[in-house]
Amino acid sequence: MIRIKQSAVIFDLDGVIVDSEPFHCDAWINTFREKEVEIDNDYYFRKLCGNHHSITVNTINTEFKKDIHPEWAAFRKSFHASELARGRIEPLPFVVALIKELHDKGVRLAVASSSSHRFVKSVLTTIGLEGYFSVIHSAESVKNGKPAPDIYLKTAKILNVRPQNVIAIEDTRTGIQSAKKAGMKCIGFLNGRNTMDALQYSDFVINSFETLNYDMIRKILKNNK
Repeated sequence: MIRIKQSAVIFDLDGVIVDSEPFHCDAWINTFREKEVEIDNDYYFRKLCGNHHSITVNTINTEFKKDIHPEWAAFRKSFHASELARGRIEPLPFVVALIKELHDKGVRLAVASSSSHRFVKSVLTTIGLEGYFSVIHSAESVKNGKPAPDIYLKTAKILNVRPQNVIAIEDTRTGIQSAKKAGMKCIGFLNGRNTMDALQYSDFVINSFETLNYDMIRKILKNNK
């Protein structure tokens, strides 16, 4: 049986802990508009949501025949997102209670996000959760972003936890693919902005954090082999 202290839960940030995707959406719209590329909300949520910035920019460059530098775009997008979200970010319902319960029970917690480290730290500080996570990783910390497994593997390594003893909580197809490629269990969160199709590769699906607790996490880990 897996001891809970030898396991971990890794949270995605956007669409899992906070509903920040609208801010990211508007930030990318503003960023690409600076390069005379017009996209809308529908395009963002269909093609860009949850991707590493390099994949996002490559998609735009390919489809709009542009030559936008990924690092420039990441910097501008981070600036826009931070400005748009300042003072307006709130945690999603019941997620704070879950995080605090898991932390109090001794579960190692981490965040693995495709957002910039500055944005992740700012959000967690704003909602009062930064101190609950042993590791905070962002898109800048790895060469290959989601759906590659790099960010999850690196986070597990720093936590000193075997990937098979980790549960990831994600809301996008790319995030779920990243966690599964890393050899982890994945809980898909149906948050009202995504669809069941996006969560089809997850091991479990929830539509509210009110239904998830320490005992369920322990049961999932206990059933791991």
